[in-house]
Amino acid sequence: MQRVALFVCAFLIGTGYATLLPYIAVVAIDGIGLSPAVYGSLTVAFSVTVIAVSFFLGQLFDRINNRASLVVLCAVVAIVGMLSIFFLRTEAAFAVIYCLCLPFSAVLFSQMFGYARLYLAATHEDSERPISWLRSTFSLAWVISPPIVAVVIAKYSAYSILLLVPALYTLVAAIFGCIWFSNRANDLRDTQTKPTPPQPINWETVRDVWLGVLGMICIRVGLTLSGMAIPLFVLNDLKGTASDVGYAVSIPALVEVPLIIFWGTLAGRYGKVAVIAFSALLFAIYLLLVSVVATPIQLLGLQILNGVAAACLISVSIGYLQEVIPGRLGLSTSLIDVVSVTATAASAVLFGYAASFNYRSVFAFAALVVVIGVAAMSTEYARNSRLRSQRS
Repeated sequence: MQRVALFVCAFLIGTGYATLLPYIAVVAIDGIGLSPAVYGSLTVAFSVTVIAVSFFLGQLFDRINNRASLVVLCAVVAIVGMLSIFFLRTEAAFAVIYCLCLPFSAVLFSQMFGYARLYLAATHEDSERPISWLRSTFSLAWVISPPIVAVVIAKYSAYSILLLVPALYTLVAAIFGCIWFSNRANDLRDTQTKPTPPQPINWETVRDVWLGVLGMICIRVGLTLSGMAIPLFVLNDLKGTASDVGYAVSIPALVEVPLIIFWGTLAGRYGKVAVIAFSALLFAIYLLLVSVVATPIQLLGLQILNGVAAACLISVSIGYLQEVIPGRLGLSTSLIDVVSVTATAASAVLFGYAASFNYRSVFAFAALVVVIGVAAMSTEYARNSRLRSQRS
C-alpha cells in the first residue's frame, strides 16, 4: 500500500512543481509588483535558504526514527507560505515568505524521494526499477499538468496557483501523515526504515567522488542554461510562436517518461557514472546542433535527442547523488538540492554573460560547460575503476 502512496505523491508533487515553478515569477512581478531586480535578489536569498534547509533536513533524516515526518513538515510549511502570499499580497510578505517558507517546497521532492529509496530498498530486491518508475511518474506530471494549469490561469489569474499547489500538497501531507502514524503504530517493522546510528563520514570516500559532484554541477548548469535560453531563442532568433515554445518544452518531457526505465537498466549494468557521462555527451551534441539551427521545425526535431539525454541526466543523477556519502542517505540526498541550486545560481551569471553576444552563443557556451562535466565524470570513473582493481 505504501508503494502506491509513494507513486501518488510523486505525481502530486510533480504537478505542484509544474504549476508553481513557471508562474511564481509572474505572481511576484506582475501580481505583487516587484521589480525584476528585486525578484532576482530574492531568488539568490531563496537559493541560499534552500541549501541551508536541505543540509539541515539531511542531517535530521540520518538521525530520526520516522522519516515520513520530514515530508509532512516540508508540505505544511510550504502550504502555510503559499496561502499567506495569496491572502496578504504585499511586497514585504512575499519577500519574507518566499525566502523562508518556499524553500521547503523546493526540497519536498528530494525528501519524499529519500524516504521512497529507503522503503523500496528494504522491501524490494531490485529497488532501482521501482525508483525509476517513481521518477517517471514525477516526469509524467510535467507532461500532463502545464496545459491544464494554463487554462486555469487564463480563466482566473496567476494567483490561482497559490491555491492549487497548497491543495496538492495537502493531499501529500495527508498521505505521509498516515504513513507516519502507521509506522509509529507498527514500530516501523513494516517499512524497516528504523535508522542505525549515523556512520561517520568517510572523507577518503568523499574525496574519491568530488569530481563526480563537480561534473554533475557542470551538467546541471548546461541543462539550466538551455532551459533559460530556449523560449527567448525561439521567439527572437527563430521568429517562432508561443506554441513553438510549448512544443519545445513538452516534447522532451514526453520522450523522457518511457526512457527513464531504459537508462535505469543501463545504469544497473554499466554503472551510474558511465551512463551519466555518456548521456551528457549526447546532450552536449544536442546543444551544439541547436546553436546552428535555422527554423523552429529543426529545433523541435532536435528535442527528441534532448529528451533522450535528459531522461538520464535528470533521473539517474538522483540515485548517483544519494550514494555519494556511504551510510548517510539523508546527507547525500541533500546534495540533490545543493547541486540544483548551485547550478541555478551559476547559470544566472553565465547566462547574462553569454546572452550579451546572442542566444546562439548561450547554447555553445552550455555545450562547453557540459563537456567539462563529462571530463570530470569520466576522470572519476577511470580513477575509481583503478582504485577498485588495486583493492581487489
